[in-house]
Amino acid sequence: MSVAALPPEAVGGGRSRWTSIADRLAGWDRWSLFGSVGFALIGGLAYSLWLGQTTRFPDEREYLALSKHVASSGSYSLNGVDPTAFRPPGYGYFLAGLRLFGTPVAGLRFANFVCLALMVWGAWWLAHRIAGPIAATLAAPAVALFPLGFYTAGAFYPQALGGALVMGGLVALVQIPGARHPYRLAAAAGLAFGALLVTIPPLATVLVVGVVWLAFTDRRVRTVLIVLGLAAVIPLSWTARNLVVLHEPVLGSTNNGLNLLIGNSADASPRKGVATDTSSYEKAADALGYTDDPAHEVQRDAYLRDQAITWITDHPGDAAVLYVGKTLNYFAPYDQLGTASENSAAQQALATLVYLPLLGLFVLRLVRWRRERPGETERLLIYIYLLTAPFQALFVTRVRYRVPLEPLLIVVVAALIARWMERRAVARQATPGTSPAPAAGAGPVLAPAG
Repeated sequence: MSVAALPPEAVGGGRSRWTSIADRLAGWDRWSLFGSVGFALIGGLAYSLWLGQTTRFPDEREYLALSKHVASSGSYSLNGVDPTAFRPPGYGYFLAGLRLFGTPVAGLRFANFVCLALMVWGAWWLAHRIAGPIAATLAAPAVALFPLGFYTAGAFYPQALGGALVMGGLVALVQIPGARHPYRLAAAAGLAFGALLVTIPPLATVLVVGVVWLAFTDRRVRTVLIVLGLAAVIPLSWTARNLVVLHEPVLGSTNNGLNLLIGNSADASPRKGVATDTSSYEKAADALGYTDDPAHEVQRDAYLRDQAITWITDHPGDAAVLYVGKTLNYFAPYDQLGTASENSAAQQALATLVYLPLLGLFVLRLVRWRRERPGETERLLIYIYLLTAPFQALFVTRVRYRVPLEPLLIVVVAALIARWMERRAVARQATPGTSPAPAAGAGPVLAPAG
């Protein structure tokens, strides 16, 4: 329990400054949630109206084109004629569903901030479960105010939707052990993770780690099978669609080969990202007839993937060093954006000042692992955040790709700070001259690990 919940005889007659702070934070947990969700929605609405129909990145225009054609003709197509699988379908169909109701561009953008609000709620709930109301009070505004998360929600990128699916799936998943209705929760988690797989396929680590965690904590085979089975429904439906219209069973998208090449080729480096020069490979693909158009995207994707694999097998040492560098780059505070006008020293400084302290506290939590073992829920969040790095490093790591998982980092850090504050408050109460000694048998109990 938190300091605020300790019985009077456990804290004595006096109250230290730390106890007062802890009590106030614990009492503000719901106001923190309401205020943080309100900021995400009201601030997001203002930002959406201010941006209007502005698109700053090529990806945004592609997602808007995909959603337009799905809504108007039912065809997942970039040009309205040729079917495509170049982008995973989750976000495109999400926007298309909103377009069916006549939602303007500003409204489509605002939908990302609704997803951000759901991320705030998910972080608040998980922090409350892991370390009590103080952690929840800290986590909610930290997610709402996280600069990269808010900025990314203002672009037509799938990260906000992906983050909402991650948080929703995890909230359902961690309740399964010991639940009265575990199969309902397993179904909800499976559907959320299935939607995540067709929105941001590299976040398959969330499903994999989550299922392994569930197998060890719940030990009911049926719940694991329900999560896996329902998580497979949407991706398999998408694959079946691709088999029919593209004549190939494309699992995620046809840009996997390009992404693999960007991260594994002669010009690749850990921080280069989309600036990697792959023109020689693309010209070779053009010469073979695998041009950059929907009619040849499957063949082009396969060719570029084969070229990346060939480079890895021909340069195993360089590939290994590059892989380690990309894994470390996953934890970088900022990237050089592909759109030069969106880069600024102030933006990079802000990202550094916000992320590095969070990362430092996260590392501190890992250092304290044996001294203060995490509970099952906290352990799950830590594993997901860490293990996603080496998986994404197989392709290319970008700070934006990490955005859906930043709430997990924030929750773990909020729990660390909350427990430290509670220990500090209890220690101050036990200091001679500060307050009477606790009554026998009424020793303080810190917030239990979730």
